[in-house]
Amino acid sequence: DLAERGRSSTEGAQKETPRVVTATLRRLFVVMRETLGTLLNPPGSKVVANRPPTPMPMSDTHRTQLRGWQALLALGRHADRATAAELLPELFYHLNTPHVPDVRDCQELLGCALCSQYEDLAVEAFLVPALRNFDAATQVSASLLVIAIYLMKKWADNPKTCNIGRANALVNVVAPYLSHNSAYVRGTASWGFFELFEALGVEQLAIGQNAGLLKDLYDFIASSKECKKMRGRLKPVFVTFDPCGFGTLPSLVDHCTVLPKADLEASCNEEVFTDETNFVFKDGELQPVNTFMNGLKEEVAHEMETLYERSDITQYPSLSDNWKAVLAQAVEAAKKGGALAPAEASVANGAAASTTPTDAAPVTDPNSTSTSTFAYGTQRKFVPLEKPIPASEDGAASSTKRRLPLIVIASLIDKTPNLAGLCRTCEVFNCEAVCLANQKIIKDQTFQSISVTAEKWLPVKEVPKAALKSYLSELRSRGYQIVGIEQTHNSVIMDKWTYSGNTAILLGAEKEGIDADLLPWLDACVEIPQAGQIRSLNVHVSGSLAVWEYTRQFRAILDAAAAANAA
Repeated sequence: DLAERGRSSTEGAQKETPRVVTATLRRLFVVMRETLGTLLNPPGSKVVANRPPTPMPMSDTHRTQLRGWQALLALGRHADRATAAELLPELFYHLNTPHVPDVRDCQELLGCALCSQYEDLAVEAFLVPALRNFDAATQVSASLLVIAIYLMKKWADNPKTCNIGRANALVNVVAPYLSHNSAYVRGTASWGFFELFEALGVEQLAIGQNAGLLKDLYDFIASSKECKKMRGRLKPVFVTFDPCGFGTLPSLVDHCTVLPKADLEASCNEEVFTDETNFVFKDGELQPVNTFMNGLKEEVAHEMETLYERSDITQYPSLSDNWKAVLAQAVEAAKKGGALAPAEASVANGAAASTTPTDAAPVTDPNSTSTSTFAYGTQRKFVPLEKPIPASEDGAASSTKRRLPLIVIASLIDKTPNLAGLCRTCEVFNCEAVCLANQKIIKDQTFQSISVTAEKWLPVKEVPKAALKSYLSELRSRGYQIVGIEQTHNSVIMDKWTYSGNTAILLGAEKEGIDADLLPWLDACVEIPQAGQIRSLNVHVSGSLAVWEYTRQFRAILDAAAAANAA
């Protein structure tokens, strides 16, 4: 009987919720608030303002939240009017606080179900005031917009069910998000805004003191070529979005793939999933294959890739005209096969370069007064540079200089300054390669002003987020150790970890870190010891520290080998 409830979208048309279900829902919300309170104010810890209230992936706290919200989704979507009036305040309390993506997905689905069934209880009282908090975290704004746009789509599909006053209130509070800094938030707001105006008309929605502004916004969105392209990309995402169907018990159970424990790596292969798979049962938990928000972000990211197309990739505004001329001459000389510098010639005439640290012999800098040795190819800021040799177009270095067998994977990182800084760091330490989700970013002017031509001398590989698992598997088959820079329940302090010769370092996304579904693909997680109040470092800083620690260990091996040879 419970599975048949909630089919009607009219307000107050549902049967009375059984008392045992209502009591269960109340108890679940009590547990969820207590769990969140523990994250916001950890026992025995000093209260820290703006502490991210998110648990470590697959920790006991995360599992409690995941199971609790899955139960709330399965039961709460069938709530009658009186029960919904109790659930909505608690639901929006949690929606206004950051959560991990899989937990937040359940909250969004429940929000869509309750707000669409009981618009008069939810929209003016909770949804509109929540959206007016323009200083909310990006994921909070995105979740609220998903609910708002779902309502707009419902009204656009059936204008007769739309309350014009309610729709106008929602349109006015969604409009500011058209200028949001985050592309997927802008894209979501734009799609719903346009669809509702198209269905109901400017005359009905563009009313009140903001009428002129709303009309201009609609005209711009309707006529802009770039906005049309983004709407076309997002239309399949929103048209197929069915939160009421996705939160049913059949969706949770029937469309679930159980992954065996025996061979976790093989089980995680995406080939085991069918088109109807919504969840996987893995590690004792029912986990979504992909959240709606992640799918939305991926579509927006694909569309945004076209913005990085530029006709001239040689413009570096931060460099002087003189240095540009010198750089151009050096590149031209390298292409013509000029004479090798002494250090390069010694390698070119010797045996093939090895990727293991013990095969590389230390050399002494002839321009230094120091008697210490340093790793092959090390350069000093005021020592004449070796002839620059650019990386080849296919990503393999055309230089004969030996590279550290270290690959830095930055495919989860979105912000251009972080990517450019990492590229520069990897080039300075002569890494084997850096991996980006979209290689076109290296043509961006902001990227180039920070990287200062690093992308010309460092192999840059394109590894989209969707291809990360297969790429990690490929690296492991080639003998690479996969290390994630992330705090987990069994992560190792950075200076206590010993890197292998061939290593790939995976960096997480800004704020969210490494996705939980990628952790099984890692050989280890390494964390940076912290003593201050702030919980994390900037991802570029974290990546640079990891690269230096690998380099330090690499140089120590070289020094030990040199000492043994001297003895």
